[in-house]
Amino acid sequence: MPAPARAPGLGGLGWATGYRLGVPTWEYASVITANDAESQRAGVSVKLPGGQSERQQGDTSSVLNRLGSEGWELVSYHSSGAGTWGFEQFWLKRQSGS
Repeated sequence: MPAPARAPGLGGLGWATGYRLGVPTWEYASVITANDAESQRAGVSVKLPGGQSERQQGDTSSVLNRLGSEGWELVSYHSSGAGTWGFEQFWLKRQSGS
C-alpha cells in the first residue's frame, strides 16, 4: 500500500488531509450588562457581527445561554464597578458559517 501524499510546498511537512482543511475563521460578538442599583434594573445588550448593539430581554445568564445554544463560545470576560453601579462585558466567538 503506498504512503499517503504529502501537502505540496511544505517541504515534506504535513499530511494532505490537514493541508486541505485550511485555517478556521472566527466571528466575534459581545454582551454588555450594566447594573444600576438605584433603579434596581439591569440592561443586557448584544452586538453580533455586522449588526448594531441591541437591548435583550432576560438576564445575563439567559442571554449567554441562548447564544451558547447558537454555537457561541465565551472567550473573555471583564467586570468593573463602583458604588451602586456595575458593568460586565463578555466576548464570544464562533466559527464562521455556524
